Amino acid sequence: IPYQATTQPSIIDTVIDQLHAPGYNQQLEAIGILAAVGDTQAIELLIESLQDDHFRVRESAAGVLGELRAQQAVTALIKRFQDENENKNVRVSAISAVGQIGSNQAVEALIETLHDHDTWIRLQVVGALGQIGDSRAVEPLIALLKDQDNSVRWVTARVLGDFRDKRAIPALIETLQDRDWNVRRESVWALRNLKDEQAVEPLLNVIRDKTWEPRMEATRAISELGDERVIEPLLVLSQDEHQGVRMSAAWILGRLGDQRAFPALIELLKHENDSHQRYVIKESLSLLGARVGIEPLLATLTYDDEKVREGGMTALGLLRDKRALEPLLRSLQDDMTLR
Repeated sequence: IPYQATTQPSIIDTVIDQLHAPGYNQQLEAIGILAAVGDTQAIELLIESLQDDHFRVRESAAGVLGELRAQQAVTALIKRFQDENENKNVRVSAISAVGQIGSNQAVEALIETLHDHDTWIRLQVVGALGQIGDSRAVEPLIALLKDQDNSVRWVTARVLGDFRDKRAIPALIETLQDRDWNVRRESVWALRNLKDEQAVEPLLNVIRDKTWEPRMEATRAISELGDERVIEPLLVLSQDEHQGVRMSAAWILGRLGDQRAFPALIELLKHENDSHQRYVIKESLSLLGARVGIEPLLATLTYDDEKVREGGMTALGLLRDKRALEPLLRSLQDDMTLR
């Protein structure tokens, strides 16, 4: 929030003196004051500070210009990050600033900088292009999915998902086979965001990924496809070796309301010991019973396996269906007799 006009002239005069003081600590303090003032004159002084001899001052000035969303600073900021001889911290700060400002004016310069030799610079550029959201960036970002650095590829996949531009779909499908699991996971997330028919089969195939993180993301992605083909893959995932994947699949199966899920969820009750995980399964069974009928739940009350009976009783209790009252009482009496 800018200071009141009555106090601003004296403040600016003091700041100008500090900006020319020897030693960068005073200059950094001055930049902090300019950030608080935030008016046109303050922004002009910050732009001038991008030429300061000390890189810390240039870095700080660029950061503040981004925070102030200073459109008039974009040209000067572009000059800072395009200079390959500039200090890397300053370049990163300038790239981040134009992303915060959201200026389409910076898009072409950012696209050119996607080919920078420094990985961290490329990562910052991808993020800035994502913030700006200009469609001119889509094709260059698609090409960057071939970058040699794993982190650049997975961040690019995530940003392409944010763009929701269908031009990216074929390349994202291809990166489902990437050597790095982060890239595969983020490609699943991006395709989930794009919600396109041509991605359905490739996403269903991710259930065979060798790493659990892409499989986990795949459970969420395929659950949103609205397609009967998703049930069988989810049933497979409900028996996954990783607990998180199993529970994610169980949670989704309960909400999709397909009776084929009953045997898989009951099987999970036999083997899951964690109380929280078991509750997820019971809740899913209850939701499933509400949608397709309580008969399979009633049948669990006759199972020899105590964990299945207990799970079935909880699921029926969550339903609050009067038809379950008598079988539940009978099952409780039988258990007490056995004890």
